[in-house]
Amino acid sequence: MASIGGTVAKPWRRGLLLGFVLALQWGCSRAPESAHVPVYGDTPVIHAAPGSEWLLGVRLTRRPERFFEIYQPLVDDLNRDLAGARFRLDLSRSNAVFADKLRHGRLQLAIANPYPAVRALGHGYRIVARIGAADATRGVIVVRRDSGLRDLSDLKGTAMSLRDRNSLGGVMLVRWMLREHGIELARDLTVRGVGSGESALLSVYYGRTPSGASTLSDWRAFQRTHRDSAERMEARWQTSGLPGNALLLQDSLPAHVVRHVRNWLLGLNRGPAGRALLARLDTDRVDLADANSYASVRNFIRRYEAAFGSVEGEQ
Repeated sequence: MASIGGTVAKPWRRGLLLGFVLALQWGCSRAPESAHVPVYGDTPVIHAAPGSEWLLGVRLTRRPERFFEIYQPLVDDLNRDLAGARFRLDLSRSNAVFADKLRHGRLQLAIANPYPAVRALGHGYRIVARIGAADATRGVIVVRRDSGLRDLSDLKGTAMSLRDRNSLGGVMLVRWMLREHGIELARDLTVRGVGSGESALLSVYYGRTPSGASTLSDWRAFQRTHRDSAERMEARWQTSGLPGNALLLQDSLPAHVVRHVRNWLLGLNRGPAGRALLARLDTDRVDLADANSYASVRNFIRRYEAAFGSVEGEQ
């Protein structure tokens, strides 16, 4: 009978050891499935030859596996019929990381909320499409149905869960709405920072804070993925709207790739397959757009920063 380290190995131990060795050999020899694995982290890692692989960047606002389910089919469809090159999904874990990638030109294509989108216009990007309606970006304040909070003034002296301070829908529009009703977020409420809109909503459900702010799209996603919890909650207040997420294209991309992306975008509105992909993004349409389409966002940011100071670089 074989021995390990001078002791007799029982049959079940030999089987366990053999299974571990086989699994190790299989894992080392297995071909990487790079076409279906998203990139994470602060700096994208590109394995293909320069010019043959580009990154489509997205800011994570929910669990990574959920974003992979939403966006990978979109990337696969974009890569269809794109000869000699491909796009690869890149996920950023914070607004600061996402903004840094845009600032340094590390992403060739990006789906961004309007705030980082207009900031990126001065860093070699252009807006080529709007995802959703012209007023799709909205914020909501969510409470439990049994909270007793009925008026915005009831929020004074309470705690609110918020995600990144430069989230246009989830924070900036909410903060502006509160000011219009005589409530100062920093003065009248206790702010509890969280990592995502989903976390803000869960904080409300579990009673950690009486209220939480999120984007309208995050709230709708929460209603789908946490149905039982959402039934005990309600979006009590909703902000005014700004244009939906923007699709950014890097100016340095070859002309044939730009044409391919534009044709692909227009095709999403046609037929059930394209509409199914758009439904994953919580929208039913995508429209060609440019910087002028987001003039209202630039105007809002100017007014917001005049009132509250610059949010550039905040997380």
